[in-house]
Amino acid sequence: MDRTASEYIDNAPDPRAIRMKYGTIGRDHTGEQIPHLHLENKKRIELTQELSFFDFVQWVKKNLSKTIDPCGGGPAVFPTRGR
Repeated sequence: MDRTASEYIDNAPDPRAIRMKYGTIGRDHTGEQIPHLHLENKKRIELTQELSFFDFVQWVKKNLSKTIDPCGGGPAVFPTRGR
C-alpha cells in the first residue's frame, strides 16, 4: 500500500466510513470501527481492508519519510546521525 503524506490510515469509528459501508448510520453500526483511509486532508475517504499489526508497522516504516510537517512546511526532514 503506497500512500502519500496527505493520506493516512484510520480505524476509528468514523460516521462517514460507516455511512459509506452501510448507506446509513443506525444503532447497529454506531461506534463500529471501519478500516478506512483519509485522502486530500480528510476531504475524501476510502474504505480499506483491515491491516494486521505487522502490515501496519510496514506501512508506517514505508511512509514515515513522507510525513508532512504539521506546520505546513512540506515533507519532514529527519536528521541522520554522524553526518
